[in-house]
Amino acid sequence: MLKKQGQAGLYLLCGLPCSGKTTFAGRLAEEKEAVIFSLDQLVLTLFPEEDNFETHRKYVQRVEDTFFPIVQDLLCKGCSVVMDFPGHTKLERERMRQIAIQVGADNHLYHLQADLETVSNRAQRRNAELKNGEYFIPDWLLSMIIKKFEPPDDSENPIKIKLDW
Repeated sequence: MLKKQGQAGLYLLCGLPCSGKTTFAGRLAEEKEAVIFSLDQLVLTLFPEEDNFETHRKYVQRVEDTFFPIVQDLLCKGCSVVMDFPGHTKLERERMRQIAIQVGADNHLYHLQADLETVSNRAQRRNAELKNGEYFIPDWLLSMIIKKFEPPDDSENPIKIKLDW
């Protein structure tokens, strides 16, 4: 159980690609003095030559299996954590939320919102100027993620954020 009750928080993010999750995660981690875990950065660092569409889910699962217990341990020690994981579905978000619930830590869900035109424009700009820890997002993949995405409902108590940058 949590040693320093109420001091640690798990901050979860969800939103479409290029909605501002990573930018917001960095700001939030600084504000909350939290450790940040970025799924994209972890997968690209650990599996740089091997990661592709066919293997991606397998590598994401390996990262989650490795880092979720670390996140839980940090929460138990009173350290807050920002999870820069996409949380595209309610089930994905619930899996992450359970990390905090199991140790009695607070959890907060931020829904990064952007309209489809903005997401598309940002994806094109990002693809043209890729940085370390970022994926190239082809149009077909963006469309697939848009179809898969389940916006959080009221039962998830999301905090809605819209970044204008």
